[in-house]
Amino acid sequence: MSSTGRGTARSPSDFYPTAPWIVHRLLESPAFDPLGLRWLEPSSGDGAIIRAVDAWRKDAGKPSIEWTAVDIRNECKTSLAAATGDRKRVIIGDFLSPRVQKSLHRLPQFDVIFTNPPFLLGTVFLTASLKIARNVVFLMRQGFLASEERADFMRQHVPDVFQLPNRPSFAGQGKTDSCEYAWMKWRATPVTSGHLVILNSTPRNVRAREEVR
Repeated sequence: MSSTGRGTARSPSDFYPTAPWIVHRLLESPAFDPLGLRWLEPSSGDGAIIRAVDAWRKDAGKPSIEWTAVDIRNECKTSLAAATGDRKRVIIGDFLSPRVQKSLHRLPQFDVIFTNPPFLLGTVFLTASLKIARNVVFLMRQGFLASEERADFMRQHVPDVFQLPNRPSFAGQGKTDSCEYAWMKWRATPVTSGHLVILNSTPRNVRAREEVR
């Protein structure tokens, strides 16, 4: 996900790799406890988020995740097979399509859906995700919480918000968007209140090293 407005053109495929530091700041927070080891990445790209989660958990001595990966690009299949460790757990297709949804609904409920969803499809991705997972964790623009269109839904499905102090660069060359980003965690069971957590800052040199060039 990326927003326009700061000299950054949108990718036609909405492909914006998520740098490891963005994922690691969330996972290291004591307030983040997603529970369970069956995770789905429904907008996987080349597997950047999967690799970032797995690297952090390995370093932290935590059990491995059993991933299922979905992406619309066929050229990502090989890299996703490597990331998940099992080609059978890679689904190539549109997450929102009837075919993919039917396949996912046949599987046991996921413990976590964890992704950086497509910019224009955040709401529909969230609605679909809450039907097949106990916890849904999205990297979102802060403005996602403020829409009148989503207000009624948000009052009944209040997320925990994990605020990134540093703006990510998705377009490369250190360029950032015109908005702030946070990880937002929803529960399948509706709740009317949530927590706000300010995540740790990330040094500039780490961000520069890990973000797309």
